[in-house]
Amino acid sequence: MTPEGLRTARFDIAGDLSEPDIARGGYDMMVSRMVFEHVHDVERAWSNIHALLAPGGIGLAFVPTLWAPVFALNHILPEKASRAIVHALFPARREGGGDPKFPAFYDWCRGSNATLGPMLRRAGFSDIHIQPFWGHGYFDRMPGLRGLDAAFNRLAARTDWRFVTTYAYVVVRKER
Repeated sequence: MTPEGLRTARFDIAGDLSEPDIARGGYDMMVSRMVFEHVHDVERAWSNIHALLAPGGIGLAFVPTLWAPVFALNHILPEKASRAIVHALFPARREGGGDPKFPAFYDWCRGSNATLGPMLRRAGFSDIHIQPFWGHGYFDRMPGLRGLDAAFNRLAARTDWRFVTTYAYVVVRKER
């Protein structure tokens, strides 16, 4: 879905990098949005990203983080129940829609540098930034729950409680 003229590749980010269209060290930037929660082996995915980035290249991932109450619930519910709730609340996310629901694992989906930093350093990165966010729109149509969750998220943001972030940008740069 990228514009014409941009070089892209299609492969399993946590898999084997021996496919012919994969250029190790050939990418200046790798970006993902709401992908890593669906990846079984996130540590391997970050190691692969390190291998694929050119020196000085940047990896940017926007991830929902596990211990936000809404995502913790998604994580502990059976997939069938989670899917039914999402389809009931968000009809556009039903099968055949433009924003389908996929199983989520939340492997290494956290909003804390203290938690993610060691894993990202093992993957080869030394320049690491985690930007946390609190709050979401999942409860917009549920006034009572929306207010309670908003108050919880304001408190968590005010106290910088990284354990319960809702989202995070993970930004890494491969050394030159």
